Amino acid sequence: MHMKKIISKEELRSYANTINIDLIGFADPQPLESNLIVFKRWLASGCAGDMSWLYNSPSKRFDPRLLFPYAATIISIGISYFREDNSGDNLISRYARTRDYHKILKGKLKMLFRFMKKSDPGLKARIFVDSAPIAEKAIAQRAGLGWQGKNSLLINDKFGSWIFLGELMINRAYPVDTPYYDKCGDCRACIEACPTGAIRQDRTIDARLCISYLTIEHKGEFTKQDRLRQHGKLFGCDICQEVCPWNQNPVSTREDNFMNANKPSTYPIKRLAQIEEEEFKSITYNTALERITYKQFRRNLMGILSLPQAD
Repeated sequence: MHMKKIISKEELRSYANTINIDLIGFADPQPLESNLIVFKRWLASGCAGDMSWLYNSPSKRFDPRLLFPYAATIISIGISYFREDNSGDNLISRYARTRDYHKILKGKLKMLFRFMKKSDPGLKARIFVDSAPIAEKAIAQRAGLGWQGKNSLLINDKFGSWIFLGELMINRAYPVDTPYYDKCGDCRACIEACPTGAIRQDRTIDARLCISYLTIEHKGEFTKQDRLRQHGKLFGCDICQEVCPWNQNPVSTREDNFMNANKPSTYPIKRLAQIEEEEFKSITYNTALERITYKQFRRNLMGILSLPQAD
């Protein structure tokens, strides 16, 4: 008869390190009640803009067992995506300059699950990489991976905020890790650097003012004011991250999938302006840039170069 063996935290950490998981922590699945209060207040203030899906069942986002009833522990992981990158015109946010992280992190979490299940056949799990409404930054802080900075992003004192996050909820109870404490102190670098004033005092973002929201989530045409708020960005924005003191000397990624730049991020703006729809689909395949349509891509370019839009 096969005996169940629960893999220890030390064994899990060791295995995670061999598959290039930089950070791993363990949290309980209790509801994040204080975070839910802040989130509901944020929604009520209209800061979600047109992201209507955020209004659907907000409680689910902050109560892990509503997403996975068997949850006894949440394993939170982080992988650095930082690399020195001076190619192209830096029009694209760092996270979108390489392969689509969703598939990579999902693959790592599946490997972690299989490693555990080999010794524990009754193990049940659910994997999350932006695949369901889950408060991943709050969970990562609870699991000891870092703290949520004033720009709302998770920051780690070794890797900065250049971290992709994922979660594995399991039906086994592990001793939890100590939640990370806040290290922002009196620093206001991100708040003062944001050219549109999108960073609020309660560590939330007013999406209606955010350059990332404007260039990725906003579906309509740009007004003159939108083009001014775009500040020359094509996809996303890293201004609040670039000025963060914790991001000045981060440890670089060791994950092969994040080492190489994708084509769009290496192209200067004049080359990007020549791209037709078929080429756009081809060069953005399996990258975060698939998030926008060719029409949005042309709209964003027009905001920088006054180009004609796609039909």
